[in-house]
Amino acid sequence: MIRKIKIIKPINETKSIKIAIFFCLQQILVFDDISLQVHLVINFDGGDSALDGLFSLSIDYELNHANLETGTAKIVRTKEGDLWKTVVSTASTNNPAVKLIHIFEATLKSDRKTMLQGTYKCEDGYDYKLNVNRVPGESIKVSEFQNKIK
Repeated sequence: MIRKIKIIKPINETKSIKIAIFFCLQQILVFDDISLQVHLVINFDGGDSALDGLFSLSIDYELNHANLETGTAKIVRTKEGDLWKTVVSTASTNNPAVKLIHIFEATLKSDRKTMLQGTYKCEDGYDYKLNVNRVPGESIKVSEFQNKIK
């Protein structure tokens, strides 16, 4: 049940906004009959143009379940030279004993025509890499690597 939604900072609804949401889930989506209270603060910044596809989205979360879990989830889309870059990540601010949201970072870079590179790293020590090279109308080569760091 959603208890409270508050628009904190409607700067320009097409470019950026900040919203706070508080709700409670009881025995839904949570294991072992644990109640879950959730507080989210969502920040969205669409940048200078609403049409370029570049943005930053961050969600500060507070989960009250078996313990208090706090952190931030982010999605950031940028352009670096001729490459489009997307980074999706989570970070814990209190490192609780029981986690519902695990810490990771995934990055994709692409020229949207001939190449794509990706990485995924998580707190469990896994590191994945993906490379895709394409010659339009001729070939596509995909290589994936996995390493256990720990």
